Amino acid sequence: MHIDIKNLRDVEVEKEIPFEELALIIEDAVVRAYIKHITPIPNDVDYKPTAVKLEDEKGRPRARVGLDRKTGDITIFAPVYNDEDERTGEEVVDSSDFGYIAVAEAKRVLFQSIRALDDEKILGEFSHKKGDLISGVIQQSSNAKMIHVLIGKNLEAVMPSPEQVAGEDYTHGKRIRVVITDVKKGMKGPSITVSRHHPDLVRRLFELEVPEIGQGLVKVAAISRHQGHRTKIAVFSTEPGFNAKGAFIGELGARVRNVSKELGDEKIDIVDYSPDIAEFVAHALSPAKVTKAVLVDASINAVRAFVPEYQLSLAIGKDGQNARLAAMLTRAKIDVKSDALMDELL
Repeated sequence: MHIDIKNLRDVEVEKEIPFEELALIIEDAVVRAYIKHITPIPNDVDYKPTAVKLEDEKGRPRARVGLDRKTGDITIFAPVYNDEDERTGEEVVDSSDFGYIAVAEAKRVLFQSIRALDDEKILGEFSHKKGDLISGVIQQSSNAKMIHVLIGKNLEAVMPSPEQVAGEDYTHGKRIRVVITDVKKGMKGPSITVSRHHPDLVRRLFELEVPEIGQGLVKVAAISRHQGHRTKIAVFSTEPGFNAKGAFIGELGARVRNVSKELGDEKIDIVDYSPDIAEFVAHALSPAKVTKAVLVDASINAVRAFVPEYQLSLAIGKDGQNARLAAMLTRAKIDVKSDALMDELL
C-alpha cells in the first residue's frame, strides 16, 4: 500500500495541519479498515455493525500500521502469540487482497478529519469574535432572504433577512462591512451569522473612526437605531473638559460623515450622555432644542419635555421617529409638549 507523500505535504501547507498529525490519521484509518476486514460478520439477521474494536478481549492491540514518512509505503503489522498466549513479536500482513480498500478508507477518513479540524479551527477563531466588525464580499445566492458573505478563504457567513437593512444594495461582488452576531456548529460545519442591522455595527464603525475610544478618553453610553433611516448615539468623556461629541463628529464632521456613508447615508445624531434622566432626554431629542425637561414619575422614568411650538414636529419627528429613538436611547417614557404649556403643566 502506498500514499503519495507529496500530496500529504501539500495538504499540510494548504490546511496548516502538521504533517505528523496527518500521518497518524492515515495510520489510524488503515488499521481500522484492516480490523474491519478481518472481523467476521455473524450470520444473524438482527446483527448491526458497531464501532471497530482496536483491541482484543484481553485489551491487546489487534494490529498496528506504519506509514513510512519518506516513501509513503504503508505496512500493517499483526501481533504473534505462542501457545501460552504470550506475545513473541509481530508479522507483516499481506494486504494485497484488501490494500486498495484500506487506502480508499484512509483517504476518506483523512478528508473527514481535515474537514473536522478545519471546522474546529474556524469555530475556535470566530467563537471569540461575536460583536466584532469584519469585511467581506457579497456572494451570489439563490435565496434573496439569505445573503452569503465571503469572509475568508472558502469561508462564507450568512446574513438572514432580519439582519439585513431594507433598501441596501447586496449585489454580488460588493465589498461590505458587517458585525458578527452568532457563531455555532451547524449540520454542515461552522455557521457564522453576520448583520448590517445590529446597533453594534454603528459602535464598531465609530471605533474605527475615533481613536479616542481606544485610548479610553471617550465612551459610547447607548445606541438606538432605525436601520437605514436614523441613529442616535449617546457619548461621554472620561476626562473632565474633553469634548466627547467633538471627538465623534471629527474635524468638519469628517468622522461622523464616514460612518454615515458606510451606513448608506443614514442620519446620525450624536448627543451627550447624562446620568440625569431629564437632562439626557433633553439631549436625546436633538436636533430639536428642548426648553425644559422634567422627571414626572421616577418609578417608570417618565419625562415631560417642552420645546418651542415651531420645533414640536421636529422633536417628535416623522411618524414619531425622533421621539421614539430618543425614548429607546434613554429608556424613558417621553411626553413632548409645546413650551407654551409649561406654566400650565409644571
